[in-house]
Amino acid sequence: MKIKLCCAILLLLTLAGCGSDAPVAPSSPVLSPLQEVKFSYIKESDLGAYLRAIARTRPDFQLIIDEQTVLFEDWASGRTNAYWTRIYANNLILRIRAYARSAAAIRLANPELIRLNGQLLKAMDTLAGAIQDFSVAVDPPDDTIIDQANEKIGQFNVAIDRYSQQLSDLAGQPISLF
Repeated sequence: MKIKLCCAILLLLTLAGCGSDAPVAPSSPVLSPLQEVKFSYIKESDLGAYLRAIARTRPDFQLIIDEQTVLFEDWASGRTNAYWTRIYANNLILRIRAYARSAAAIRLANPELIRLNGQLLKAMDTLAGAIQDFSVAVDPPDDTIIDQANEKIGQFNVAIDRYSQQLSDLAGQPISLF
């Protein structure tokens, strides 16, 4: 008798917890974790060809960052006047844009590689814009524009790190652009 009573109580508790008499539809469909995962399929040969093409066309980002840093520091310390700072900045911008044109000329068929290459081009454009902003702000000195240029440099660094990490993830090995 006790077993039947325990089973009946457990059954009632189970049935009572199965829902309510006023069902509410969820506001948005709930996706399982498997449905939320997005996989990118890239053939190894396509990725290898892209990496070789970028290696031929990509700039030495560390050199560009070093030059940009020296450019900013020399102007801030007074070692370089506004005229020469603009000349050096414009030369650096021309080199960055030449690298961007080379990267844009790479013909890609894979949508993921096209997206990644677009990220690289956008990062290079951000860097060129930052240096352009800086060259405008050197005479007369404008701290607001220089701060905006520094912000863009930070955005460039984040974008290049993200690009490098995504390439590394696709390749299954570390790929460093610095």
